Amino acid sequence: MILAQVEKEVDGESYVLKTFPAMVGLGIQHKMQTEGMTPELTREVICKGASKGSMDIDAKSFDKMFAGRYAHMFKLLGEIMKHNFGDMDEEEGPNAESGSSEE
Repeated sequence: MILAQVEKEVDGESYVLKTFPAMVGLGIQHKMQTEGMTPELTREVICKGASKGSMDIDAKSFDKMFAGRYAHMFKLLGEIMKHNFGDMDEEEGPNAESGSSEE
């Protein structure tokens, strides 16, 4: 099964945003609720949730790519979170159901 991917431009740089598998997304949500958004979780979300072109972002490239570029990093983080979780109050995101409801 191929999970949804979308291209997104952040500050003029092109990234591919990746949809988290269900257990990865649940794990990230759990960590955010219990630990908050730690530096390690920020890196995990970006490494698992985006690539730059065909190049995966790993721990080593993460440090080089975002050194001194914190505003850019947080914009990308926000786009990854929107892509995967949408607005949780409005149930948006790549896996949101259409507006239909069962009665």
